[in-house]
Parts: sequence; structure tokens; C-alpha cells
Amino acid sequence: MKIKTMTLLVLAMSLNVAYAQTGPELMMIPLGEGQQADVQVQAAFQGKGDIDGTSTGIQLQTYDAAGRWRVSDDDLQLTFGAAIKAVNINSTSTLLPNALVDQSVALGARVGEFQGWTVDVVAGLGYNGDSPYADGNAWYGKADLIFTTELDEKSILQLLVDYNGNRTFFPDLPLPAFAYTHQYSDQLTYTLGFPTNSITWTPDDRWTWQLDYAVPFTADVRVGYEVNETVELFGKFANRLDAYRLNNNDSDRRRVLFTQRLLEAGIVWTPAGQVQLAVAGGYAFSQEFDRGFDVRETRSILDASDEPYVSVQLNVSF
Repeated sequence: MKIKTMTLLVLAMSLNVAYAQTGPELMMIPLGEGQQADVQVQAAFQGKGDIDGTSTGIQLQTYDAAGRWRVSDDDLQLTFGAAIKAVNINSTSTLLPNALVDQSVALGARVGEFQGWTVDVVAGLGYNGDSPYADGNAWYGKADLIFTTELDEKSILQLLVDYNGNRTFFPDLPLPAFAYTHQYSDQLTYTLGFPTNSITWTPDDRWTWQLDYAVPFTADVRVGYEVNETVELFGKFANRLDAYRLNNNDSDRRRVLFTQRLLEAGIVWTPAGQVQLAVAGGYAFSQEFDRGFDVRETRSILDASDEPYVSVQLNVSF
């Protein structure tokens, strides 16, 4: 049903798992009809800037890639996912390494139904460090238990327990989540819950407005205008918040937290139903590298200057 597909997508996006595919979204976002796999790749390249308060130059590039493959089409719906995200740091500063990388894999499955609830599980493993597999302490686990039920033809309730050893908020604890999503009309759908709240409004066949907010302080806004069946113009405001471990750092409470805010506009081209290419330009600001266990308490490492950027994104499904 349309309401179910939209519900699962909204909840996963609000959990800040875009380009993840190794957390709850592995089972929560349905593949398209007849599809067995999908892959998303994005790269953003900034102009040359400087470290605030100094004359030291810095240039940032971010890379995100994720994919999943439905291994079985039976009731188990066994699905494999993989993801990688990275920040490349071009600078003469010695405060940070040249690159920060997080990579993970996971398996998801539908374990059954219980009194009207479908039950999905996800288990994964990740490595987070500034060089591949050089630090035995940089491995972390991921796990999810997801319950979904349709209350009526227009409403869905979801309950979730999520553990992510590299989460930016309480990474050492499994956290509960819930979402009530209701399709108020053909044009308006909203989600209320924790950590997700979202509104999607499609006033006509061309315009789409979406607002997402997730605890503790991640808010995204996107506006899209469909020019024709293959071209969409869009504008968006987004927050990025990632955590990275420095290799050979024995303190689990000293991760690098990278935050930035993005304001961009671009064009999405869909030459075929299973291929989508987006090109955008934007402005990155409030770019900070902090040190800490999670976002509740951090100490500044450095702030990068506000800079323009260009990004390219490719989505393929088959």
C-alpha cells in the first residue's frame, strides 16, 4: 500500500540513516516492485577554505555509498546491506588525519508475524577509523528489532529497538523508537513519534514538500518541482552529523564528531525508471570537528570556513 511504503521511508530518513542500509532501513524501506537490489553513491566537493581563526588552508570532500541486495524472495526476505561514508581532509593541519572513514555490513530478515505485527531483525558489523582495519578497537556492532502493524487503511504504528555502536547519540545503549504515521489525505501524510517527526505535502502532481525532524537536533527540508516525467528541480536544507574514531586511540570517549549544515539546489534526471542522476550546487556552513563520546558533551578540535560546493549523486536499482 502507498501509505505503508511512505511510512517506512519517512521513519528511516528521520532516523538519520540516509546512505546507511546497514541499520533499520535495510528492512524498513521496501524495494520497488520487481527489484532485487539498489545502490546509491554521492560525492560532494568544496572550494578551498581555511580553519577559522588561522591562515591554515583546508578543503573538504564527503563521500557516501550504500547498497542492498534481496537474497531471497520467500517469507524470510533475507537482505544484505553495505555502506561506507568518508570525509577527505586536505590540509596542512596536524589536528586531524587526511581521511575519516566509516564502513559497515549487515543482514536483515523477516522472522514472522505475531497478532497482526510483522517482525523484522537486522544484525551488522562496522569498522570506523582513519586507516583500514589497523585498530582492533575500531570494530562495532549494530542490531535492530522492528515491529510494524497497520492500524487501519491510512494509519501505521511502528515500534523499534535500535543499537548502533557508532551512533552520535548514546552509542553504548539500545534505544527505543516509535512512529505513528497517518495519511490525512492524498496530499498530506505526517509522522509523530520518537525520534522522528515528519510532514510530507504534495499539493499537486508537480510539487513535493517534506520536513523531517529527528532528536536530538537534526532537521531537513526538501522542496521538489517535477518539470516532466524525467526532470525534477529541487532545493533543500540538510544537517550532517557523523562520528569517527581515531586509530590507536585507547579512549572510547574520544571520537571525532563532524557536523555541517547544507543549503543546496539542483536537478534530478531520471533517464530510465531504474536510474536517477542528481547534480547540485550549494553552500556548506557551520562545519565543525569536535571531540567527545557523543553529542551531549564535546570539545572543539577545529572549525572549517563556510564554502560553496558541488555534488553528484547516482541511484541505480535492478
